[in-house]
Amino acid sequence: MSKMNERKKDTKSTKNLAKMRLKPIPYDEELSHFSIIDGMDYRDCMYTTLILDDYGWMDYRLKTFFDSVDYGDLNILFFHSGGTTSDMFVLQDMGLEKYAHRVEYDTEIFQRNITVFMKKHMEQWDEPYAFDGLEIAVAFYNDVLEHYTKYLIRECSPDDEMNDDLMMWSDFHCWKRLK
Repeated sequence: MSKMNERKKDTKSTKNLAKMRLKPIPYDEELSHFSIIDGMDYRDCMYTTLILDDYGWMDYRLKTFFDSVDYGDLNILFFHSGGTTSDMFVLQDMGLEKYAHRVEYDTEIFQRNITVFMKKHMEQWDEPYAFDGLEIAVAFYNDVLEHYTKYLIRECSPDDEMNDDLMMWSDFHCWKRLK
């Protein structure tokens, strides 16, 4: 294949991937944009992991997942390391298609949303039930997608394992191609 044809093919695949960009997910009381299995309220099985690590440098992470109707299973990591921009990493599993998204955004968005998350979490400490952060996590996700500064996406191999162990991203080869 000639270099010109290779470039056309790359451009075409890049344009197709641009169409695969994630969009904000509407949140309503019925959770109509989330996959509900056997009538189970999604909020009961949704979790978040917050890591605030200041050992040597800021390493703040909020990890969550959404099983969405429109975008499949989304493993999401909001990441902040003290700079003026932060990143949202999303591993999207749509069954036969898998994508890695890296979305850069202004750190003000991270600060605003993580503050809301932590305040609600602390308010719920004396409650009899575990913390439910779905609404805040969806608002954070939507805020990033509505105000990002840079969006990168890669199609991954259907053979790529996409589980929680990959949420730390360091050895996931799809991300290495995004740099």
